[in-house]
Amino acid sequence: MGKHLIILDTNVLLELYRQPANISLDVINAIKEIQSNIYLPNQVYNEYKKNYKKICGDAKKKYEKVTKELSTSLRNLQGNIATKIGEYRRHNYTDICELQKDLDEKIREAQNIIIDFETNHNIEIQ
Repeated sequence: MGKHLIILDTNVLLELYRQPANISLDVINAIKEIQSNIYLPNQVYNEYKKNYKKICGDAKKKYEKVTKELSTSLRNLQGNIATKIGEYRRHNYTDICELQKDLDEKIREAQNIIIDFETNHNIEIQ
């Protein structure tokens, strides 16, 4: 069976930055196995060099967006809850302070989940 020549285009290379790290690494390892059959046109290389930093920045920003938006949502939720709890206190609801304490604890747990998500994906971001 004869050898086949594989010609990559810029989008194939840039897509590696858009995929989760484990998928990108699998593709890179597959490419390494057949690298002698791969041809990379000069135009593709130049386009890649021109665009990869922007694509890398976009990939990093998508994770920053997740953590920022979810953290903001939790802060807003916590503020809304605090406002409602204040109203309930004025009306002497039973155990309202305990309810607020329990809700604040769950919100802190949710904030820690977001922080853990960001920490666990730092490798992928890099």
